[in-house]
Amino acid sequence: NDRSGSDFLHGFSNSSEVPAATFLTIAQIPEPSELILLTTGSLALLAHRSRGVSFL
Repeated sequence: NDRSGSDFLHGFSNSSEVPAATFLTIAQIPEPSELILLTTGSLALLAHRSRGVSFL
């Protein structure tokens, strides 16, 4: 477990707390604009792929 005190992607449950299960929760998103760019890029890529447009 990460005990550095960082809240960036902290949320993996301890295996002793929840046996046989691992949960990932995002405590905070440091750059909302980065998330928006990633989402927009992913949607654009999916739109191009669904139309059969090849990048290569």
